[in-house]
Amino acid sequence: MTTQTNTMETTENTENKTQNKNVEVGALWKKQAKSDGQTYLSGHVEVDELGQKKRMKVVVFSNKNKTKDNAPDYRVYLSRAAEYAQQSQEGSTSSTDSSEELM
Repeated sequence: MTTQTNTMETTENTENKTQNKNVEVGALWKKQAKSDGQTYLSGHVEVDELGQKKRMKVVVFSNKNKTKDNAPDYRVYLSRAAEYAQQSQEGSTSSTDSSEELM
């Protein structure tokens, strides 16, 4: 019985070590669209961009146009709100750059 217990503990330790090798890069929450009731995932992923971590908001939808087995089941998109914020930020940065060029 002791041997069986030790084997089970070893198996559990191996499984825990395997799970710890995965690195979490984000989180998703299940949501439902108010307009048509479609279920989707919304959340964020963190990417390393030139040594700096950057959080990107994403949405995930099931692939309704899947016609082949090797087509993806889900599609991941950058959130439109995140795109708008980034464009606004880039716009304010470019206007600052142009004023610096005038000096």
